Amino acid sequence: MQPDEMDVEMSKDNRAAVFTGFAANRPGWLASISVLAAALLGPTLITFMPDNATGPAVSVVLACVVAASLIGFFASVGAVARTLSAIAFIVAASTAVVFTHLTAMTSPRPISSTADLIGAGTPATLLLVGILLALAAAVRSPAAAQADNSDGLRPPSRPDPKLKSLDAMFHYLDWWEQEFNRTRKVVKRRAAKVTIWTTALTGAIAVLGAISASISNNPLQDLIAICTTAASATTAVLLAWNEHFHHKDLWIQRSQVLHQLQNLRIDYERASRETKSRRARKRLAQNLSEHLKAVLAKDVQDWKSIQGGS
Repeated sequence: MQPDEMDVEMSKDNRAAVFTGFAANRPGWLASISVLAAALLGPTLITFMPDNATGPAVSVVLACVVAASLIGFFASVGAVARTLSAIAFIVAASTAVVFTHLTAMTSPRPISSTADLIGAGTPATLLLVGILLALAAAVRSPAAAQADNSDGLRPPSRPDPKLKSLDAMFHYLDWWEQEFNRTRKVVKRRAAKVTIWTTALTGAIAVLGAISASISNNPLQDLIAICTTAASATTAVLLAWNEHFHHKDLWIQRSQVLHQLQNLRIDYERASRETKSRRARKRLAQNLSEHLKAVLAKDVQDWKSIQGGS
């Protein structure tokens, strides 16, 4: 291979690695990108807003940033990534409290200009939050880097051309059995996360509301109000994500397909050991191929039904 061809191959591998890393933690990357965009574009966009609308608009953006940091925390993989996301959440929540307290009590007038906003340190803090979320999305343990967290089915690899027809069919059966087992675990884990975190956040919202009603400390009330808003927004995102992908339904459907494939393996493994003639083994390979195609076709039909397709 020539040096130029090697450079092209390396660049393709690098691009593939970048896209694979992005897909591995897409929610975390999207959360960091949205926060960085708010930090970089916010001061410019504020110049086009009326003076009396600047403060409320920034408060809404800060609440969204807190929600984004929560989403980044839920999407984090590993202790280091979760620690970085937790720090980002604390910084975002603290910034929101300081900004709300500054506009409501300390400042004699509402913050109404880009200079005031920069003076309050808001863009720099949001930039820090975005960088922390990006680092959390990029950090992956060796075990997580090797694991494929996609719930989509990968196409099978080609069998060795030297394999006989029945052995080639067993190659495909092995592949699909491993794929359905992998995707079943992925959607099961996602369904469990949605159930646990939505329940925890709903309970946290109720607790924060009760605490807020029983205290009179304005800064603490501001913090609780912002955390409550962020928890509500995060819960809505989690429920919409689950409603779109139907993780629990996919978990059940993948388990059923895996059960069918395992039954095929048991039946045809036994039959292959009892069959000795070449003609009988070819017939067995043809039957296995037809049964495998039927299972995969039923899987596609059930998947479309779960996703609301025709």
